[in-house]
Amino acid sequence: MDTRIATLASLTAMLLATTSATAQKADEPFLKIGPDVTTWGEFNHLFEQNSNASLLPIGREEYAAIFTNYKLKVAEAKALGLDTTEAYRNESDYYIGELAKNYLQDTTAVARFARRAHARGAEEIHASHILVTCRPQASPADTLAAYNRVAAARERIMAGEDFATVAREMSEDPSAKNNAGDLGYFSSLQMVEQFEDMAFSTPVGQTSEVFRTRFGFHCLHVYDRRTSEGEVRVKHIMKLVPKDAPDDKAAKAQIDSIYDAIVNHGADFDEMARKFSDDRQSSSRGGLMPWFTRNQILPEFATASFNLQADGDICAPVRTAAGWHIIRRVGRRAQKPQEEYDTMIRRAQGSNAMLLKAPKRSRMAQLAKEYAFTWDAAGRDTLIGIMLQSSLPSERTASLKAHASQSLATLNGKTLTVADAIPYINKWMPNGLPSENALDIAYAIINDYEKNRLAQKYPEYKFTSAEYRDGLLVFDLMQRKLWSETPDSTTIANQYASHPERYAIGGKFEGEIYFCPTIKAADKVRKLAAKGQKAKAAQLAIKVVSGPIAQGDIYDDILWPVTPANPYVVAVGQTTNGQTQKLSECRSRVISDLQQIAERKLTDSLRQKYQPKQLIKIK
Repeated sequence: MDTRIATLASLTAMLLATTSATAQKADEPFLKIGPDVTTWGEFNHLFEQNSNASLLPIGREEYAAIFTNYKLKVAEAKALGLDTTEAYRNESDYYIGELAKNYLQDTTAVARFARRAHARGAEEIHASHILVTCRPQASPADTLAAYNRVAAARERIMAGEDFATVAREMSEDPSAKNNAGDLGYFSSLQMVEQFEDMAFSTPVGQTSEVFRTRFGFHCLHVYDRRTSEGEVRVKHIMKLVPKDAPDDKAAKAQIDSIYDAIVNHGADFDEMARKFSDDRQSSSRGGLMPWFTRNQILPEFATASFNLQADGDICAPVRTAAGWHIIRRVGRRAQKPQEEYDTMIRRAQGSNAMLLKAPKRSRMAQLAKEYAFTWDAAGRDTLIGIMLQSSLPSERTASLKAHASQSLATLNGKTLTVADAIPYINKWMPNGLPSENALDIAYAIINDYEKNRLAQKYPEYKFTSAEYRDGLLVFDLMQRKLWSETPDSTTIANQYASHPERYAIGGKFEGEIYFCPTIKAADKVRKLAAKGQKAKAAQLAIKVVSGPIAQGDIYDDILWPVTPANPYVVAVGQTTNGQTQKLSECRSRVISDLQQIAERKLTDSLRQKYQPKQLIKIK
C-alpha cells in the first residue's frame, strides 16, 4: 500500500465504533469548517468502516474530536493550495480510478469462463465447417460478399445438398479439398471462442447460421456429440527422421534396438529416454510428456497412445511425421480437473485479448441490461462503415462529425448520437471484428456513464473516494508542516529529561482501564471507581481492561502519556515506573513524541483559525 494511503488507513483505523448510532439522516450536515460541510453519512461511514481495525476502543464523541482535527488539516491543506497541484491531481485520480475498478469490473468473469470451459470439456463435438475468408477490417463491400458466399452455401445445404460436397466446392479452408471441412472431434479451448460457442449451441444433425470469426465467415454442421474421450499422459522415446533424409532405415533400426532392450532385456525406460531420445524437451524427464487430448498431437501418436489399455503398457515402435516413437502410458483421465482449467485460464489471461477484456465486458454487459442499452441499427452501421473506411483518427473524427446528429443508441432513456462515439474511436482495434469493436465503443460509453454515477449509486464509493482525496492532502500537509523537519538536539534532550517515566522499560500498571463513550460518562466512572464501585463503573464503559499491564504494550499513551491525559479514558490503579533508558536507546521514540506534541499544537491553532462547528450532538 502507498505510504500516504497507509497513513490515512492508520489514522482512520483508530476510529472504533462501540456505541449505537444516533438516528440521523446520511445527508444531514454534521460538521462545518469554513464553507465546507461534512455530512453525518461521511462521518458515520468512516467511524463504522474502521470499527474492527483499531486496537483501542473509542466512542463516537471521542471520534468526533479526532475527525474534526482531521478535517481541519484538510481545510488548511486546501487553503495552502495543495489540492491544486498536478502531483496531487494525478495521485488522487490514480487511487480513485483503482477504487472505481471494483465497481466497473466483474472480478468473477474469468473464473466463470474457466468453469464453463471445464463443463464443456466433459463433451466432444464432431463437426464440419465451410469457411470464406474475410479480414476483420475488410471493406463493407468485401465483407458482404464473403457473407453472401457462405449464406449461399448454407442455402444449398438446407435445400438438401450434401454438406461435404458443398464444402469441397465452396470452402476456402485449404484442407477442405481433402477432408470436406471435417474437423473431427474437438472440445473446449480447441477452437476460437465464436466457433466453439456456435458448435456447442448447434443441435446434433443441424447446420448453424452464418457466423464470423477473425478468419472469416463460417457455417458448421454438427454430426455428433459424445462424452469426452479424455486425456492421456505418456512417456516416449523418439528417433528423429529429418525431412531431407533419403529413408528412415537408420532411425528404425535404432528404435527397434531400444525397444528390444526395454521389452526383452529389462532396460529402464526412463534411462533409455534420457540417453537416446531425440526429443530434447522430454528426454531429461525420462520421456514424460504433458497431458494431451487426441486432437492435440500427431494422429498416429494419438492413436497409439489412446489404444494402450493400462498404465505401464508399452507399444511397439510407431511412425509419425516426426520420426519413430516408443510410447509408454503413464495415466488416463476423463478431463482436466477444474483447478487445472483455473490455472490455465489465469496464465492465458495476460496474453489473451478476450480474457483480458472479460472482467470489464462482463460488468458492462450487466450495466447495458440495467440501463436498457439498445443500438439504432442505422447509426451502428454508419459508425462501423466510417471506422472501416479509414484508420486515421483525424479522418474518422471528421466523418463522424459529418453524421454527428444521427441517432446511435439509447442508454437509460437518453438518445446517444454518432457524435458521442468520437472520444472512443481509439477503442477500435485493427484486428478486431467490427461487431466486437462497435461493442467495445458502446461499453466504453457505458463505462464512463456509470463512472459518473458511482458516487450517487454507492455511498461507500462516495465516502471512500473522499477519504482518499483527504488522506493525500493531510499527508502532504503533515509532510510540509511536521515530518520534513527533525527536532534539534536540545529539544530532543529536554523532552527526554522531562519525561523519564515515559522512556523507561519494565514499568507496570496494576488496576483497570475504563474506555468511556463520552467525557460525561468518564467523569461518572472516575467517581464510581474512587468509591470502589467497579461493577457500576464498568456498566458505563465501552470496555474495561484489567492489569497487570507491562510498559511497552499498546496502553503506553494512556498510562505514561506525553500529551494531556485522554479525557475519555480512566485508569484506576497503581503504576510502577521502570528503568530509564539512555537517550541513544529511545531517540526515535522521543522524536515521534515531539511530532505528536507538534501535531497537537497544529490542530489547536487550526481550531482557533477555522472555528469548526459540530452541528449534531453525539448522544
